[in-house]
Order: sequence, then structure tokens, then C-alpha cells
Amino acid sequence: MIGVASLLIAVFLAGCGGGASQASAGTPAGSYTITVTAASGSTSVSAKLVLIVR
Repeated sequence: MIGVASLLIAVFLAGCGGGASQASAGTPAGSYTITVTAASGSTSVSAKLVLIVR
């Protein structure tokens, strides 16, 4: 769970483009499906998340 939270925070911070008055060449608006997979030994778990960029 800590790994997933860290990934989400990293994605959120990477998508921040500063103040609202600045034009940004960042990620285009829309929804994106992200698959997060965690593995340990022979066990793995995947979760699909939807990231909405406005």
C-alpha cells in the first residue's frame, strides 16, 4: 500500500504545472487508465486506476 501511495503522489506531483495563470505543455486533459502491479516472489497483484487530468 505504501508503494501505491508513493506512486500516486509521484504522478500527481509530476503533473503539477505551477500556478493556474501559467500555460503548461504538460499532460493533455482527459482520463487515463493506469495499471499498477506489485509482485513478491510468485505472488502478484494488479489494480487499475483512472487518472483524470483537467
